[in-house]
Amino acid sequence: MRDRLSQFGTITFLKQHAVYDLQFNKDDVRVAAKNQLDETKEFKARYIVACDGANSITRKKVGIEFEALASPQRVINIMFESNELEKMITVDKGFLFYLLDSKNPGAMGPVDPARGLWYAQVKDSGTAETIDQVDLHSLLDNMAGFSFNKKIVQAHFWNMHIQLAKQFSKNNRVFLVGDSAHAFAPTGGYGLNTGFGDVINLGWKLSAVVKQHANPILLQTYEQERRAICLNNLNAAQKNADDMMGLRKKYNPMEDPKGFAKANAVLAKQHIHSLGATMGYAYFDSALTLLQEGQSTKAMEQSVYQPTAAPGYFLPHCWIEKQKSIYDILSETHWTLIISGEKEATYVQQWKKNFDNSNVILDIFHVNSGIYSCRYVLIRPDWHIAFAGNELNDDYFEYCFRKYF
Repeated sequence: MRDRLSQFGTITFLKQHAVYDLQFNKDDVRVAAKNQLDETKEFKARYIVACDGANSITRKKVGIEFEALASPQRVINIMFESNELEKMITVDKGFLFYLLDSKNPGAMGPVDPARGLWYAQVKDSGTAETIDQVDLHSLLDNMAGFSFNKKIVQAHFWNMHIQLAKQFSKNNRVFLVGDSAHAFAPTGGYGLNTGFGDVINLGWKLSAVVKQHANPILLQTYEQERRAICLNNLNAAQKNADDMMGLRKKYNPMEDPKGFAKANAVLAKQHIHSLGATMGYAYFDSALTLLQEGQSTKAMEQSVYQPTAAPGYFLPHCWIEKQKSIYDILSETHWTLIISGEKEATYVQQWKKNFDNSNVILDIFHVNSGIYSCRYVLIRPDWHIAFAGNELNDDYFEYCFRKYF
């Protein structure tokens, strides 16, 4: 990632700096940072994107509240080396093992099998003030169910918060993305995926505004679209955590080992299979989405992804040529009108003219008929569907486009 950043002449990447202050002015936002030598630097910009974690200095400085959705829980993170652990495991190999001990439930998995490097996350209900007061070797033995040789590489406490920012932006100038906007339970991999979704959504909008191709009020749709998705994902991750913690209470492994094992397998699939939430989410309530008449706005099931070429959804994948994906032709900065099964008509040129008059680039691409359910599918730069229909008219421009572009 650092190598990639170095390829952009417009980016200055600072190592070992931390933001300590942020101030609004009439025309810009000023950010102050310090390095490890206590040397300060000040930067100013019209827009600030904060991805500074769950303890975001930026969020606190601009006065945005973090709303707790569940009680915090203390967790122990452990990184350790063991050359014999893998040989002693009696169940099928995996990259993640849930170890549901009644007192210290948690997870363990390999990081670098060749080196014998492992990690563990354990719920901590103790009263130790420092990590040195915890017998980590015994804790890991109890989790595994047997004693094994190990070397502790690193360990620390952290507090697991399930939180969501009440606002994702301040004065349409400072924007929260990733963990600064939402703090997840690490059950299901939702945190990173949701953060990527935030950045992709905000990125094309901010680019359009900075290039003066869009009205700054377009940036208001970032929170409008993303906050509902983040809340849904937070609830899914919390359900995974709650179900894991409650599994042993429902099925005592000593009295009902088969029931416990069966329920554990179901829970593992629930954690892993989440494409319905991570790929099947849609921006139904967006001012940039023109829903079809009678279109369902019911969210997909968490575990099942059903490709849907309807407004709000991420464009489903298809092959347009041998070994050529539809995603290979989509732009990350332009809009795209996909036409199935016919040549350009007069109204297509009118649409192109409407985009040109707004300084927005529209690419037009033809695919074979039957690939998508509608003849016309309009794709935003983040590849979500803005409009889909068998006829083109001015409705999308009248109700969605002209206000923002």
